[in-house]
Amino acid sequence: MIRLFAIVFKELHLLLRDPGGLLLLFVLPSIFILVLSVALQGAFSSTDNDEKLDILIVNLDPGDFGVRLVESVGTNGHFRAVTLLDGNPPTRERAIEEVTAGSFQLAMIIPVKSEEALLYEEDAVVELIIDPILSRQFTNALAGAVNSFIHYSLLARYMAESNAKSEVIDELAGSLEQLGHMFKAPHSEPDSGVDDPDFWPAFETDFPLELQPKYAIQKRGLQVESKRVTEIADDPSPNAVQQNVPGWTIFALFWIAQILALNILQERLSGAYTRIMVSPAGLLTFVLGKTIPFMLINLVQAVFMFALGVFVLPALGCPDLILSNIPGLALVTIAISLVAIGFGLFMASFSRTEFLAASISASVLIIMSAVGGIMVPKFVMPQFMRDMSLFVPHGWALDAYLDILVRNKGTAEVLPEIGILLLFAALFFGVAIVRMARQDRS
Repeated sequence: MIRLFAIVFKELHLLLRDPGGLLLLFVLPSIFILVLSVALQGAFSSTDNDEKLDILIVNLDPGDFGVRLVESVGTNGHFRAVTLLDGNPPTRERAIEEVTAGSFQLAMIIPVKSEEALLYEEDAVVELIIDPILSRQFTNALAGAVNSFIHYSLLARYMAESNAKSEVIDELAGSLEQLGHMFKAPHSEPDSGVDDPDFWPAFETDFPLELQPKYAIQKRGLQVESKRVTEIADDPSPNAVQQNVPGWTIFALFWIAQILALNILQERLSGAYTRIMVSPAGLLTFVLGKTIPFMLINLVQAVFMFALGVFVLPALGCPDLILSNIPGLALVTIAISLVAIGFGLFMASFSRTEFLAASISASVLIIMSAVGGIMVPKFVMPQFMRDMSLFVPHGWALDAYLDILVRNKGTAEVLPEIGILLLFAALFFGVAIVRMARQDRS
């Protein structure tokens, strides 16, 4: 019993000698709860959500149908209808450019002859232009909801002189509500759409067969088509693997920062660091000597992770991962690696114990992964969390990878993201070198 008390006293004494590490046991779990709860609220909320997804709408219809559809999108509670860019109505070409650039994840093109097509006098298509990153289940449900609105509009016209007109009109603004649960949980399975009898509200009136929703949707007239911007540009269709492979590759590349920080602290404790600093090699040689081998390790990591996506995952029934711009991927990977190594040096320069370095670096890396869209897709997050991703390197790294893998951009087009990553690297390296130099003189 005396030995037990002695061990307990010794452990408490060691913990109290490291108040910073002790504080982390309470502070960091609180940060995890706050960040992850806020980031995931879009996916798990079951009540009304104030966060809305912007839809860029090009309304070419001069009649009432286009106006009503825009109003329905803007008032359903899940979307914000954007009808002006720089004070002017956007064109179809401008809408495609905005979705391709990632400024919007959805665009809706309402055709010129919507009114005529609604009555089967013309053929027209309501186009949904979609960012490939957006969930297919989500966009399929949106297409079904717009189809629902079209049929309600058709029924309302037929019932224009009947007593039931107000009953149908009331359904117009709420027709897109079928999408509500999909917006809150975009990874869940979608409703079966028009084949699901519960998808349509019950009307106890006798309509001609050609006006029944399940019949009308199979006729020509006003139809709905979902198009990925990559499909419009005749590029390869994106696949689900394109989100996970680059995301977790970034996570793996940054995890080396913790190993580097612990490596430097161990050298300090063993005296090896001091011997290097007093030798002719100096601090810059020491930093370069750390950068090169850890960079090589990162490159091997990236090759391994992407090889899994190319060779292993398709064998398991997953979509193919198409690597069409390997030089661009290599440049992005090198930039990410420099940021990760710089962050490891940064953490080592501020940490005095191995426990502090391990706990802080691991926690900060996980938080940056969550905020940067690695663990939680950005389109699920509220807007201010999407804005927060601009302040962490993970967000820029993921955007650069997705621009190449999903949006099929060339190397020159991802140079802005690479430049931001190099700025992060320069910041981490600069602060770390200044602090190490000061510690050597003290």
